[in-house]
Amino acid sequence: RTGTGSDALEAELLEAGADDYVEKSVDANRFMARVHAVMRRAM
Repeated sequence: RTGTGSDALEAELLEAGADDYVEKSVDANRFMARVHAVMRRAM
């Protein structure tokens, strides 16, 4: 189910407990910012 870019899929994954949804070919800076945000919330 990867690489679909579907808004419905993103909503489904977030409802199932995912912290975030990252599409393929994400910008490295944006990806690291999301990782840091999840780490902050986990502490």
